[in-house]
Amino acid sequence: MTVLHVEEVALWRCERFPDRWEKVRTLLRGRDWTDPVLHFQDGRWWLFVSPCGPEGGSHSDSLELYHAPDLLAGEFRPHPWNPVSIGVAGSRPAGRLQRRGNAWIRPAQDCSGHYGRGLVFHRIEELTPDRYVERSIGRLDAPPGAHGLHTWNALDDGRILVDLLWSRPRWRTGFPTSEAGVRPPSEGSMPCRDLWSPDGTTG
Repeated sequence: MTVLHVEEVALWRCERFPDRWEKVRTLLRGRDWTDPVLHFQDGRWWLFVSPCGPEGGSHSDSLELYHAPDLLAGEFRPHPWNPVSIGVAGSRPAGRLQRRGNAWIRPAQDCSGHYGRGLVFHRIEELTPDRYVERSIGRLDAPPGAHGLHTWNALDDGRILVDLLWSRPRWRTGFPTSEAGVRPPSEGSMPCRDLWSPDGTTG
């Protein structure tokens, strides 16, 4: 697991879930980052992360990429094209990269207008130490009743974990019901479901 501290991105090992963690090493230091995502591809570890802008600026308007041959000992070097993405509508990471057919899909946050407006999905066209190219192929807005949608993690067993932001009165108990319109729709009804087709196209 990667964890953010002040001016540090650190790697932690779970000794006993959920309350016992051991710090393994520091991956990045010296700046303020948010939402790091690790990815292993072609014999190399890649770290996608959004830096804070100068003088406490936005965490959402750019994406930087770092890489190393060894997660436990190698130095994470900055990609020469950093920042590899600029703009609040699709730079900041929103979860792990997901394999669909022959393509890797990178979920990103759309923070235009407000934090958590929705998600944007990018297909990675090139990922090498010298080049990075991605193309937007779909999006998913926060469902009715929710104030924000921040994370989309597709697990290997087919489940999808999402992070939604909503508000509710203090005197209510339990989670909002689907009748209230604040739960995410089922996978089959999600408007971005077709982007998971093998060729990466949308419907």
